[in-house]
Amino acid sequence: MSMSICDVTRALCAGLILLLGACVEQQGAGVAGGETSRSEAEIRSVVLERSGNAVTIAAPQGYCIDPQVAHEGAVVMGGCAALGVEAPLPAGDASETLVMMTASVADAAIPGDGNLAARAARLERALQTERIAGLLAEHRGEARLIETRLHGDTVYALVEDNEATAFDGADRRFWRAMSEENSRMVILTVRALEMFWPGEQALLERAIALRESIRAANTGPV
Repeated sequence: MSMSICDVTRALCAGLILLLGACVEQQGAGVAGGETSRSEAEIRSVVLERSGNAVTIAAPQGYCIDPQVAHEGAVVMGGCAALGVEAPLPAGDASETLVMMTASVADAAIPGDGNLAARAARLERALQTERIAGLLAEHRGEARLIETRLHGDTVYALVEDNEATAFDGADRRFWRAMSEENSRMVILTVRALEMFWPGEQALLERAIALRESIRAANTGPV
């Protein structure tokens, strides 16, 4: 039996949490220069194909995709420094990259009729009524929905894991974003280290940056 996307992303994340934790001291003192075997461009984006449709996952500035933990339907991203890649940091404090991001692509589009914005609005309402709570929980566990925000064609949900399913080293609260590219539902998750909680709004801004980076990567030339 193949692993579900939720199982895959959970399995892929453990090592990156440790890397990000080790990176706290490095970023506080400035990351020492050194040789890297990979360029930033090599791990800033990857194409995931699901049921014949391809979606490009592109990390926002300061973040890179870990090629060692990529899966056909999901990828994990962290600060480029934690992955040993020299790359420009986003504006602001260097600690903003001390979060973990995951992106997964489903086999189908967001269900329903109408344009993407209308279907995203219905998806938000369904989340609020707990009709599709499985989109929020990790590893078949339970999660508490704190709030949702609808930004155009994307639903952002602030979620809290229960203690049994929370990642060691990561805060139990995280943002999940749900939208669509190329007729495939895209699910994004942004988590912070437990020892460095940047605040809900700052973490949401990272989730929005990831969503917009993916949107730009999948927008064809005008």
